[in-house]
Amino acid sequence: MELSIVIPLYNTDVPQFKKCVESIYMIEGISFELIIINDGSHEDLSRDYENFLSQYCNVVYKKISNSGVSNARNQGILISKGEYILFVDSDDTIDYDVINNQVINRDLLGKYDLVCGDSFSCNGENLNLKRELSFPKCGEFSYRDVLRDMFYNDNFLAPFAKFI
Repeated sequence: MELSIVIPLYNTDVPQFKKCVESIYMIEGISFELIIINDGSHEDLSRDYENFLSQYCNVVYKKISNSGVSNARNQGILISKGEYILFVDSDDTIDYDVINNQVINRDLLGKYDLVCGDSFSCNGENLNLKRELSFPKCGEFSYRDVLRDMFYNDNFLAPFAKFI
């Protein structure tokens, strides 16, 4: 298993959640598992999530009592089997072209501990850069470079847009 995609889920509207999952299943050329950690969502929503997910293979669905998004991600990490982990929020979609063509690159996988990218937000018709990396887009960086960027430029403080 090359990639574990962990989605913490708490009372997300079903149509938004469906878009999220459908965007993930557009990924090609890599073996992945989808790990959904339901962090205590309402029972009616939980049933809808489970019914929707039943059409997909390679899904691990775990319902836990509400304990917060960080704990839900940690639960996903504990059961993940992938060489890399990608966190996706349940109300977000991923750009499968970027994943397929840029991130899932056999030259990157297995060579690096962390692969990062920019994050965009979409509000209707407008696509806006949400967070851009401050160091060059491509290249190898020392742990010192990465730590400096984390603490001084506030780039790595959220788990999105990263393969770990």
